[in-house]
Amino acid sequence: MLDIENKLDEVLKKSNSLPFLFVGSGMSRRYLDLPDWGGLLEKFSDKAKFHIGYYNENYPKVASIIEEEFYKTWWENDLYLESRTSHKNITRRNQPFKIEIANYFNHIDYNAYELKEEVEALKKANIDGIITTNYDTFLETLFDYKVYKGQDDLLFNKILEIGEIYKIHGCSTKFESIVITDDDYKIFKERNIYLTSKLTSLFMEHPIIFLGYSLSDENITTVLKNIAKSIGADNIDRLKDRIIFVEYETDKSKHQFINNTKKIEEDFSIPIKHIKTDDFLSIYKTLSKTKRKIPAKCLRMMENSIYELVKTNDPQGKMAVVDIENIKDYTDIEFYAGIGVVNEMSNKGYNCIESIDLFEDLIFDADKFNLPENIVHKTLPKLFGQNVYLPVFKYLRDSKITEINYNEKKLHKKIIGIIKFNIENYKYKSNLNYFEEDKEVIEKIFKYLENNERDKINHEKLQNFLKENKSILNNDKHTTEKTDYKRLACLYDRLKYGWFE
Repeated sequence: MLDIENKLDEVLKKSNSLPFLFVGSGMSRRYLDLPDWGGLLEKFSDKAKFHIGYYNENYPKVASIIEEEFYKTWWENDLYLESRTSHKNITRRNQPFKIEIANYFNHIDYNAYELKEEVEALKKANIDGIITTNYDTFLETLFDYKVYKGQDDLLFNKILEIGEIYKIHGCSTKFESIVITDDDYKIFKERNIYLTSKLTSLFMEHPIIFLGYSLSDENITTVLKNIAKSIGADNIDRLKDRIIFVEYETDKSKHQFINNTKKIEEDFSIPIKHIKTDDFLSIYKTLSKTKRKIPAKCLRMMENSIYELVKTNDPQGKMAVVDIENIKDYTDIEFYAGIGVVNEMSNKGYNCIESIDLFEDLIFDADKFNLPENIVHKTLPKLFGQNVYLPVFKYLRDSKITEINYNEKKLHKKIIGIIKFNIENYKYKSNLNYFEEDKEVIEKIFKYLENNERDKINHEKLQNFLKENKSILNNDKHTTEKTDYKRLACLYDRLKYGWFE
């Protein structure tokens, strides 16, 4: 086992960031004897095993069937009288099933865990955060981290990637967030583009250690497939020291740490570090070796406070010197950072922004630049020296510059040229073979432009296309495909935020 520890330690030391854990139901089974997916469904239907066998372990399909059957049971069975009393205002057919799943996990004693030495070692692991598909709250009892419950929480909040738990399939303390049926997964996949973008950032910047999953787990295959698609085939090799898969193996003769691959499509695999072991204690102890100078919760509050200071430019209160290591309660502490004259630093910072930052901000509605007027007057003029296509109208609008009040003398000549550019001229003839799956959507947009029927253009479909094909933008080389993508992004900028002749 010492060889596995040393190899894991060696891989983790290569990264400038602490790892994230990606935790599955195997962890809850190991320490609390909680059921797997099939076992959970059996608690709500005596026909669960029949359905599971009949539908070849298609658990979302089986969950949909049980959800349908359970609705009548929940309203009629006295076993659920208390739940019915507590949830008088339910309006949807899928709610009773999720309410009782949540109730099941909410009544677990999370302090009555097995393998106490392992759990105590896990608590001391130095990690930046956790991603999990588990509904239970075991991890929250071990780590005093900020918890995001479900897809909506992740999509509509700013994540800091420090001291956070991302429960991507929902949480028992918020029953409506639970993803378990066919319909839930369809909605999850439809809205998965932006979530994938956030997860991709984690995978590129942190080692990700998978615990409690099988290598064949469909959820993991889907996540990795989306990540791979997002970063593009040319960048796959950058994941070789990022993905560490720990598989439970009782046969000590098979214990190993090897370079392996995970097939995610018939002709496409990604590199992983594959650990087979039953000694999780050593894994956790290795994770505690890299000492963090500042506790994760404290560091997260510092990062959030600095973000708020930059966003508001209005610091309040008094500065103090504190002994961080001996702080017991961080709730009343405020943090400040001296980073130079605010206006001067802001100006310099906006000169460092690249074109890809603007396109990502546009495509994902990120609104990550607090001073849009600096984008207009500093960033865009600098970038136009090397770029033909850049989004302009979003930042004009955010700077409150309109077709009525814009001043040609104060704006860069290329911005003026774009303002005066006739939108019908966007009907360039691109090589649409690049965008085979979305060709019909784009051709329809060109047709509406040609016929001067702008009101018929669905710019949301164009935005979805841009999100799904963002990997084109990440290509370091200047290609015709990348140029066509940027043209379409600029058209989207004009359609959503621009004005017309």
